[in-house]
Amino acid sequence: HINGALLIPLENLAARMSEVSVDKSTPIVVYCNEGTSRGPRGTALLNEAGYTQAVNLKTGIEGWRAANLPTAAIK
Repeated sequence: HINGALLIPLENLAARMSEVSVDKSTPIVVYCNEGTSRGPRGTALLNEAGYTQAVNLKTGIEGWRAANLPTAAIK
């Protein structure tokens, strides 16, 4: 995962929304594997919950890795 990211699987996002403990106008980047399925749906859920600056990372974690950006192992 991306260093410092809060890992909440899409299927748990609605139930764990309280863990997104930032102001609703704070930028949030949502990502999935390739940026085409779970990321956009998670972004939509956050937007519907009032997080106005939630966006999807279009390339997903795969694009992040391809750009040689840092990642961390999931513990």
